[in-house]
Order: sequence, then structure tokens, then C-alpha cells
Amino acid sequence: MESGEVRPDVGPMESAIAGALDSRPAAGIDPRDGGAVALARMYARLIDEAAAAAKYADAVEWLRHVVEHEIGDDRTARRHLKTIVTALAEHSVMSDLGPKLQTVLVELKLTPRARAQGKGAPDAPASPAAARMDQLRARRDRKRYPTDLDSASS
Repeated sequence: MESGEVRPDVGPMESAIAGALDSRPAAGIDPRDGGAVALARMYARLIDEAAAAAKYADAVEWLRHVVEHEIGDDRTARRHLKTIVTALAEHSVMSDLGPKLQTVLVELKLTPRARAQGKGAPDAPASPAAARMDQLRARRDRKRYPTDLDSASS
């Protein structure tokens, strides 16, 4: 699919992921990221196509039976049933796949924190000034908390 092309069968999560992936600069795209990109797209698609979780299946089926056989053609009841089924499905899928998608997005540097860390070491100071402050703090701590126990006990 060409960048910017809109597919009518794409849900909001998949669309957001596609937009984030398309917005990365070409120099920042590593061909080795293909698997992670595909995984992020798949998680997004599964989240968009959420189906009711198995743990709610019996309750949803009972509710559906009541609406269809006892309430009949009440459009309000059918609309409420659809709302409940959709909410349960979205909650179940998001609680399972949401954290997994977040992990993939971090690995692809598609989150604010991952981008802020950049390509350097995760604990690298953000600037020379921050590095200098870290040095001064370490020096202060060494003076405040000496490690030489012999001199401290006399």
C-alpha cells in the first residue's frame, strides 16, 4: 500500500500504526525491523477486529437469546446488546494485546520515551551539562559517604 493511501477496511488502531510507521524518516527504517513492523500491524488489526472473549461467551450468548426470543424486535435492546458485546471484546483484546503492541512500538522507537532515548545507551546523559552534573553528584556522594571504613572508625 502506498503511503497516504486510505483503505476502507482499516480500523482506527491499524490506521494510527500505519501513520506512525509512515512518518518515520527513511534513514531511520532498518530492513531488519520488518518482523516487528508486521507484528505491530497485526496487533493493531487484531485490536480493531476484537471479538468477545471466551470468558464472556456464555453470558453474551444468554443475553443474545433473551433479546432475540423474549424481547423480540426491540431495536433499543438489540443496540444495547451490541454495545455490551463490543465493549467486552475491546476490553478483553486491549488488556491482552495492548501491552504487547506497546512493547513493539518501543522497540521500533515509535513512542515519545523511546525516541527521547535516541540511539545512545539508555542511561546516557541527555547533554554535556547533565553529564557534568552527574560527575559533581558522584563527587559529593563520595565525600559524604566515604567507602574507607578504616578512616571512619578512628
